[in-house]
Amino acid sequence: MSSEGNNPGIWIRETAAPEGYRVITEWIPVNVTASYAESLTVRITVLNEPLGTGTNRPPNLPQTGTMIVTLTGAGITLIITGFVIVQVKRKQQHS
Repeated sequence: MSSEGNNPGIWIRETAAPEGYRVITEWIPVNVTASYAESLTVRITVLNEPLGTGTNRPPNLPQTGTMIVTLTGAGITLIITGFVIVQVKRKQQHS
């Protein structure tokens, strides 16, 4: 519990999250009202979204580099094919 800036009252902040979940670092105000003077226990459940879903989803970035690999593979295939064709034609000419 804390007092956030000039806003007195009860404020909470998550200090740990389960693996695969984002820690909510913002302070969250909590209003507790009780009509008796006994001690009061409050249990708070935070419903986080797993990382990679909802607002925690990383931006949808294009996959870079995959086209280079494809083009390089196609280029190597064409070079090898051309080399084989030249070798076959040379062999046919000498026979």
